[in-house]
Amino acid sequence: MSTHAIINVKVGDGYKSAYLHSDGYPEYALRMLQEHYNDEQKALALVSLGDMSLLAERLEPESGSEHSFSNRQEGVCMFYKRDRGELNCECVTSSQPNTDERWNYLFADGEWITISSNYEGDTP
Repeated sequence: MSTHAIINVKVGDGYKSAYLHSDGYPEYALRMLQEHYNDEQKALALVSLGDMSLLAERLEPESGSEHSFSNRQEGVCMFYKRDRGELNCECVTSSQPNTDERWNYLFADGEWITISSNYEGDTP
């Protein structure tokens, strides 16, 4: 079973968000965000690639090397559109942060925080 999350970035008066399918719990996802996506440019680059299967240390695979769902480079994020060619998985822009999962993260004012949830699913 996967631990889903939403990653939000405040941009001006709005928010950009992307879904994270695996390892969305704070001990992994929040730590990864704080250690590797800890400024606005990096945070925005992350969510701009849309929904992701896996959050990792790096956004981009090594140049000239294959990176796909069937041949993943270690330490590289896995995105549904870029790495699998799926449709309708772009980042979402809205006037409020998305809080539809159990774990929801927000980059605003130079830091990552966990934000409250509208999630009504099963709790572990």
